[in-house]
Amino acid sequence: MKKSIAGAAVIALAVSGTAYGSGYRIPEQSVNAVAKAGANVAYTRGADAAYYNPANMSWMEDRGFLEGNAEWIRLKSISYADRRTSQFNGESDKEDFVLPTFFAVSPDYHNFRIGFSYGIPDGLSKEWRQPFPKTFANEFTLKVFEFGVSGSYKINEMFSLAAGIRTIYADATVRSSGMVAPGVTAGRDMDGNTWEVGYNLAASARPIPAMNLSVTYRSKVDLDLEGDAYLATSAGPGSYNGPGAVSVPQPAVLSLAGSYTFFDQLTVELEYERTFWSKYDTLDFTYPAPLANPVLNMAFDQPKSKN
Repeated sequence: MKKSIAGAAVIALAVSGTAYGSGYRIPEQSVNAVAKAGANVAYTRGADAAYYNPANMSWMEDRGFLEGNAEWIRLKSISYADRRTSQFNGESDKEDFVLPTFFAVSPDYHNFRIGFSYGIPDGLSKEWRQPFPKTFANEFTLKVFEFGVSGSYKINEMFSLAAGIRTIYADATVRSSGMVAPGVTAGRDMDGNTWEVGYNLAASARPIPAMNLSVTYRSKVDLDLEGDAYLATSAGPGSYNGPGAVSVPQPAVLSLAGSYTFFDQLTVELEYERTFWSKYDTLDFTYPAPLANPVLNMAFDQPKSKN
């Protein structure tokens, strides 16, 4: 039986990248990606190639492929200890999520193949219930669903190109309430959603049958969320109940990868991936007009640095 194994060093690097470089990205969208800690670009032989590297669909066996997955994610509680006073300390809720994904690849049609994918490539959720932490994030939830269609073309036995269209639906909720100044409270309840479109590109080269060199690119998509906002404060009149919006980026991702199969039994893959978070500077909630109440304006109508 053929086996695909990622080296321990590669796994360690990929886990480190997931922990510190991916932000609210969820790189692991399939069983193979989880098993290989996200290093699933150069060597993809299953239906998940439609998502990770559609150019590799050209090298697959000439038949249809289907794959369904269910991924369980547990978010552990985060403890916050304030240096000023223990009254500001807090602990976020533990949360569990099940993420279904689906992939399909068509048989070969004169060197063309079509792939379909559904996944949840981005997401973030955190809830705090203690007085001080919930002043800033009683609840912050972002859910992103992506439907992709891609096509590959095998130029010859050594080169393949692919491109795809990504349809994205995003939904977000932001709630916070608490004391923003001595004797002054403020709170917000905001919900929004959006439909967006992006693209992906891929290329694969096989200089020899045992080697695969690949490059993939997923475009940046601005998730321009629009919805309803309710803002209120104890400092005088001037609550707001109306439209609200915020733009959250789904950053571009560039992957360079190479794999080699030894003795038809062991495959090692090395991958370099860059997520372009540097293009994300601020989080800016907007409204049809500046908020008149100075407390609401300072609390909820000023751009916040991503740091």
